[in-house]
Formats: sequence, C-alpha cells, structure tokens
Amino acid sequence: MDPKKVLALLVLGFLLVPKRQTAQDNQNQSSNQGSNQGSNQSPYTSIFNGSSSYLNTQNPRGIRNNNPGNIKISPSAWQGKVPINNNTDGVFEQFELYKWGVRAMVKLLSNYLNSGRDTIEKILDSYSGGTDSYKNYVANRTGWSRNQQLSNTKENLRKLTRALAYFENGVEAVDDITFNHAYDLI
Repeated sequence: MDPKKVLALLVLGFLLVPKRQTAQDNQNQSSNQGSNQGSNQSPYTSIFNGSSSYLNTQNPRGIRNNNPGNIKISPSAWQGKVPINNNTDGVFEQFELYKWGVRAMVKLLSNYLNSGRDTIEKILDSYSGGTDSYKNYVANRTGWSRNQQLSNTKENLRKLTRALAYFENGVEAVDDITFNHAYDLI
C-alpha cells in the first residue's frame, strides 16, 4: 500500500478515536466540580427518587449503595435502610432509595452538631477517623477553619453534606436540589 495512504489512514484513525482522559484532565475536572458550590445539578439527581441507573458498576460505591456518605453498617434503624441480611456490600449501609441515604447523612451530621461535635475536626474524627487530607478538603470546600465552631443550621448542613459526599465519592454526589429534598425528610 502507498505510504501516503497509510499515513492518511493513521491520521484519520487518530482523529476519530475519542480523546482519552488523563489523570491531569480528571484532576482539573474534579477541582472544577469541587469548587462549584452553586446549585448545578449532580448527575445523580435523577436517581433521587428511585431510578436504578445507580447500579452501573462504574459509579462510585457510595452511589451504588444509595449511600453517598458511605455510612458504615450499624444497628441504627435508618429510614429506608436495606436490612442487614439483604445488604450486599458488607461494610457500608445500603438504602432502598438515594433520598434515604442522603437523609441519613444529613441526620447523622445534624446529630453530631447537636451533641457537641461541632467543628470539622470533631465531626470527621467521629465520621471517618479524620485524616488530615479529609479535614483540609472539607475546610477548603466550606470556607471554614478546621476548628471553627458550627451551629446546626440548614446552610451549614448543606455545606457539610455536599463536601463530605464529594470527598467520599470523588464526584458531585449531592447537589442543592437533592440536599433540600433530603433535608425536608428529616
């Protein structure tokens, strides 16, 4: 075959293949999403009331479990909780619907604030063991210092819920619309 035709086919093939995302592209996309604290919808808003699209195995574990906060299995009787004998994860709670997982996260954070765990430091020490990277991310995302005392307000819960859900899943897992629906269920 003519070398010019081979080169033309290679170039055409290169142009038709979708661009593969690099780690830098993913980091840039994540940092853009992480800094977006507005009301843009998360891709998971559509599953809030029960779409089964969350079962896609490419979704983060917290999304697949309808548990964007990655709340660990406990004896707590969360509303909408999948019974332990039906839980297929083995580590994290699973919820029947996404809204119940977001509600559980909001309720847990509210309980923390009401019980004196009212700083990022104290919340994350209880919530996840509190790594410095997690605490720093939440502080940067919310605009609060790690030891700033927080009151139990809807706005503070919204900021905490969104920041923790993003850190747990690596994607915007709870947007403002989803948060508001879950908050109204408390």
